[in-house]
Amino acid sequence: MTRLWLMLTLFLLCGQATAALALEIRFRPQAQAQGEILLLGEVAQILPDTNENRLLGDLTLFRAPAPGEEELHQAADIRAYVQRTNPDLAEAAWGGAEEVRVIRAGITVDQAHINRILQDYLKSQQDNLASTATSLEIVGRIAPFVLPQGKLQVDVIPSDPAIVNSNRFTLIFRIDGRVVKNLSVRVQMQAMAQLVVATTELRRGQIIGQGDLQLVEAELGRLREPCQDLDELIGKKVRRTISAGEPIECYSIEFPPMVQRGELVTIVASRGSLTISATGLAREDGKKGDVIKVRNTSSQKDVHCRVIAPGVVEVEF
Repeated sequence: MTRLWLMLTLFLLCGQATAALALEIRFRPQAQAQGEILLLGEVAQILPDTNENRLLGDLTLFRAPAPGEEELHQAADIRAYVQRTNPDLAEAAWGGAEEVRVIRAGITVDQAHINRILQDYLKSQQDNLASTATSLEIVGRIAPFVLPQGKLQVDVIPSDPAIVNSNRFTLIFRIDGRVVKNLSVRVQMQAMAQLVVATTELRRGQIIGQGDLQLVEAELGRLREPCQDLDELIGKKVRRTISAGEPIECYSIEFPPMVQRGELVTIVASRGSLTISATGLAREDGKKGDVIKVRNTSSQKDVHCRVIAPGVVEVEF
């Protein structure tokens, strides 16, 4: 009798343990998809909470909604798909909600966000700008959009390298390093700077004197080569007539070449923190910014270099 009772007790205990460990999959009424593919663990709770059952949560179902959007799925359809692709789960106990509303997480970007990106870009570039104060205003309305979740990085590219003359910026959105969207934004720029302005009419061929110029705070507008150093213009010859009050642009003034043909110059080449130099012989005259032909005295080869200072040219490599 004692032996029979012991066997019965063991049988009941084993049955309770088996029942306690039975796999149960309970659908949630609402789920949030983190990526492009919906996972079983996102739409359902898997019990008991064991390491093996946690792995079941990584079973892929089907494509998730677009970021920021939602879809309604029938639990019966999800169950049928799982059982068809994973026959071992046919014996699981299924329950929970009959419908699952799936929402795809995302990063919402609106016009205010884009404006902050552009303003931060201008602040980061202020040291490289010729202006003392630069601002921009977005032209038109930009509809909000949603990007996938992840680490957001935005590259900003102005339509004009000088930035202040740009009428459009291209924004490249990256999530975790992958490009997910390109956006072109029309803008209206305003840039104020200290500019050299003629105090009186300057005629072609005239030599500029001290009293002919003044520095004023003015809007850069669409000026191509505004002069901002008053002293460098004194004693220079005017190439075209300039009206009184007109900002002076460098192409309107005749500057002597920084490098003269036949002059020995220093050729510099830089990449990152590495800089190398060589001696060259200028084959042409050149003002600052001009690209001229220079012969490397070591290799006896001609290279095209940009004039950057008196007696100094640079070449890219």
